This record gives sequence, structure tokens and C-alpha cells, in this order.
Amino acid sequence: MALLKMLQLVVLCAIFSAGCAYFAERSFTGLMTKGQNAYTGRDYTAAEDALRKALQLAEKEWSADQVVEVLGDLGRTYDEEGKLEQAESAFKRRIAMADSEHLGAETRIETRLAIAIFYSKHKSCDELKSTLDSLNNSSDPEIRSSKGYQETIGLITDLSTLCCSGRN
Repeated sequence: MALLKMLQLVVLCAIFSAGCAYFAERSFTGLMTKGQNAYTGRDYTAAEDALRKALQLAEKEWSADQVVEVLGDLGRTYDEEGKLEQAESAFKRRIAMADSEHLGAETRIETRLAIAIFYSKHKSCDELKSTLDSLNNSSDPEIRSSKGYQETIGLITDLSTLCCSGRN
């Protein structure tokens, strides 16, 4: 009798584990975690796969905040894979969505810092300076009064100076 109960418990645990794994493979949070863990482990192919699935879910079922979050992680993953056009596209799409959905000022500022870091890494001086100019010339009072605004301007200015000195 005790053996039968133990066997039932083992079967229930197996079913529960399989259900959890199934859910993790299909839930936004599970896919994001899987993608971020793969990225941290430098398995960029697995990270891209999980993040692309998370993006599909986020676009259908979640808010713009989650889409913007995935696009940032996906952009960094593409960058690590050497897929620079896809990385830049993800970062640009992220900025456009953050702006069009009127996400918080800190989010909109951070999207520009992320693409500035990408441009500085790849010595894209014109694009880096354009990013700095667009932030410097922002007429959005929410962005200009945000607590991270001046710090971000300073960081992007430093990136531009370091990466583009002696260049156009």
C-alpha cells in the first residue's frame, strides 16, 4: 500500500514538473527568464529563440512595456551574435514604441542610452551624435525634467568623445 502511494506521488510530481516546464516554455515570464539565462550563459542562439517567442507573446497579450523590454534584450542578443542590422532595428523599434506609447520618461531615456551604447561599441559616430542631439533637443518636458536626463546626456557625451574623437 505504501509503495502504491509513493508511486502515485512520483507520477503526480512528474506530471506537475512537465506542466511547469510546458508553462515556462509558453509563458512570457518563462520565456524571458529562459532568454536572459541563455544570454548570461552566452548561449546567444538559445537566447534569441526564447526572446523571439517572448516578443511574439508580448505583442499579442502584453503591454508596450513588456514589448520594449524584450526588444532591448533581443537587440543586445543580436549584437552579441554579430547581427548588427537586426540589433539596430530592434533598438530603433524599441525607441519608436516607447515614444508612441508614451511610456515613462525614464524608459524613453534608457532606450536612447541603449542604442547609444550600441553605436559607441561599433564606432558609429554619426548615429551616436544624432542620438545625443535628439535627446539634447527634446522638447518633451517630461524627459527634460526626468531625474536621469542630465546623467544620460553626460554618459552619451562621454561615449561620443571616447569613441569619435578624431572622427567626423
